[in-house]
Amino acid sequence: MAATAEVPALSKGATATRPLDFLLVTSRADFNHSCRRFDDDCRQAAVDAEIVYIEDLPGITHGEKLASLHRLNADRHASGAVAPSTIKVVLLHGSVGVPPADDSLDRFRQECLSVNASDRPAGRVHMITVADGTLAFPTDLVDAALRATVIADGRPAPGFADTILFAACGSGLFRDAATTTGGSYVFGSGKKSVFTEDFAAGLQAVVMEQGQRKRQNAAPLSGRDCWNLMRNHSGEHVSLVDKGTVEVSKVLRTGHSEPGLAARSAGTGPAAHTRLSAQAIRTLFAKTDHGSAASLRQIIDRWGPAILSADHAAVIPGISLWSTAVGSARDAQEKALLLLSHTPDGCSQRVLSRECLKSLIGRQWTPLLVESFKRMAAIDPLPLTQEDFVIWLRSMPAQAEQLIKLCRRSRDLSESLGSYLAKVRREQARQLQPGVFGLPTFFDTLADKAEDRQRRTSAQ
Repeated sequence: MAATAEVPALSKGATATRPLDFLLVTSRADFNHSCRRFDDDCRQAAVDAEIVYIEDLPGITHGEKLASLHRLNADRHASGAVAPSTIKVVLLHGSVGVPPADDSLDRFRQECLSVNASDRPAGRVHMITVADGTLAFPTDLVDAALRATVIADGRPAPGFADTILFAACGSGLFRDAATTTGGSYVFGSGKKSVFTEDFAAGLQAVVMEQGQRKRQNAAPLSGRDCWNLMRNHSGEHVSLVDKGTVEVSKVLRTGHSEPGLAARSAGTGPAAHTRLSAQAIRTLFAKTDHGSAASLRQIIDRWGPAILSADHAAVIPGISLWSTAVGSARDAQEKALLLLSHTPDGCSQRVLSRECLKSLIGRQWTPLLVESFKRMAAIDPLPLTQEDFVIWLRSMPAQAEQLIKLCRRSRDLSESLGSYLAKVRREQARQLQPGVFGLPTFFDTLADKAEDRQRRTSAQ
């Protein structure tokens, strides 16, 4: 049965019986779960694949690791294990930074690319990082190693000029440089961060299609085929670099270069609906994570507020939309407010209410706390009873103290929270619950003041 194989060291030149369908270059420390998923997909699709963990390759310095990766790829090409039909996949972290001060990188440039140290790029470049950042390589050098680039007639020439799929944050920054290598690429992200689950969905589609074509003795996937598959699943900006040209697919853009994209919105039947929903959710998470608040609003306008309450876990398990929004490095408060504004019942669940309050208090986002307590007070039944609220305060003493400080600084927050607690207290009294979980003095006073305001308003 076809399967993946780990490669802890360089091959010794064994003759391949048949070419690999996939060669995955990754890090066990960073992507162990994704590698297991890839392995399962390859077994199911009955394709031949090999996994190379960069941290396992011989060498200590950055240059030695790259040289090992270069020799491994050259060896695989020479043995026939890698053919033009093989799809190489890079599943590693990416960032923008200054290459490490390591003479071994200059030696790699000199030996493999005939580039002098004085000719190396200056300043910040796109980097590939491995094993939680313990290894970092300029992306152009990783690419040269994967392509087993050699010097022919005084110029770099790739030994492998076919498809490489890149999944690394910000890998779109390497697009322009990629046009000069003579190779074919699909970049699973734009110039910002990327959800691994998003790329994994596209990669799974590529693996399954490659397996189907293999069983049917059809032509293997080209770079453009991979791009079309991935962009019909991904919520990210997916790019194709081929023959020196760049094409970028943006999910929210109205015009596309490939008419096949119309199937995303024009399909019919349950399967088409599932594809649309999954891609919409991936787009939602991508924009919530690293897009602008305006782009998130565009998502809501396009697919409707219902997308915010869809079954996200079925598409991107283990990550909540709320935590993605508040953890975003861009327009986080605006995004969180958009989620609150478009999900009237978003605070109705006890666990989500606690998560929401914890996030907002920790970030001292007073306006959003005011809005949250107003919305919670309008929900029936109340998402947090008096008992729930008191238990939450006792279990999070630092959060409780911070909330008190924020209330003392903000009249709006004091009144919003007080109104909610007054309703909580009345609800408990109606249910004749014992006072074991009485409100702490500060919060009890807020509730008293809220009831006084309500009586004065009623009297007027």
